[in-house]
Amino acid sequence: MCTKYTLSRSKEHLQQEYDAHIERKLSCQQAKTDDKNWAVVTNNVAMATFDLQSVLQVPATDVSPLYYSRKLCMFNLTIYDMKPPNNGYCYCWMETDGKRGSNEVGTCLYRWLSSLPTTVEEAVLYSDTCGGQNRNQFIAALLLYVVQKTHLSVIHQKFLERGHTSMEVDSMHAAIECAKKFTPVYSALDWHCVFRAARRHHPYEVVPLHFSDFYDLKQLHRALFRNCGRCDDGSKLQWMKIKCLKFVKADQGVIHYRYSHDGDYKTINVFGRGRPPKMNTVTPVMAYKSQLLVTKSKYDDLQKLCHSGVIPYELHGWYKDLPTAPGNTW
Repeated sequence: MCTKYTLSRSKEHLQQEYDAHIERKLSCQQAKTDDKNWAVVTNNVAMATFDLQSVLQVPATDVSPLYYSRKLCMFNLTIYDMKPPNNGYCYCWMETDGKRGSNEVGTCLYRWLSSLPTTVEEAVLYSDTCGGQNRNQFIAALLLYVVQKTHLSVIHQKFLERGHTSMEVDSMHAAIECAKKFTPVYSALDWHCVFRAARRHHPYEVVPLHFSDFYDLKQLHRALFRNCGRCDDGSKLQWMKIKCLKFVKADQGVIHYRYSHDGDYKTINVFGRGRPPKMNTVTPVMAYKSQLLVTKSKYDDLQKLCHSGVIPYELHGWYKDLPTAPGNTW
């Protein structure tokens, strides 16, 4: 919106929309600040910002042949604890183990929330508004499940204004990029070392994930959600306008929501009017039964890098054994 307003020759017809956008931006940032101040002084509250880092590559060096070669993708979901000592967590996986959607993001959030001390009763999560990863019904189903299955009593999920999503977790990405600057990377283990070296004091905790770790949130959504749109007041829920979600253990099947960071919450009962599902029988299933395949063209490029000596000899076996579609020439 800001770019559209700045580039517009006639700003009058955009002024009202732009002013509302700026007002939402300020409200989001103030809400995050208020929640941070509250969490810091409250022992039983945890708060974090999270974001999926830009795609990392394997191998990644300054050797010129790499520029023209297809490389493996590595994904890194970072979570930054807002309470001192501000621990950072890197949940990372290769493209052969998972994609970069809600299944992967939700699994990482599940692991972090489940790892919180038993003294923590309430958790607050802030993120951007990416619909495919953060703000969707599948993540909502996951958090609805987590608040019933863990020691947590309340989970808040809150979103910043689109285009103004600067968060503390971004500092992790900057630190990782700086640590990588003069470090060649040939494998996932090399990236793990970069993550740990990115912060000297209180190094980031690295949690590698494999295909068998990821949950199928679509299946979980089907098991829990029977009503996705009709709110308790009769209105239709607009998922893409939600700014705050709240999941309360005492309100099983109920999601509290609001379209701004202030005001009263409204509710939607996702269990619907029929007999509610038995939470003790609901269990997430695996999203993947095996590793994901690398494309033939990418596999061939990686083998060329091995044969040319760009990739160290000790790693040739790992690259050769990558799961790939049939028909490769190597």
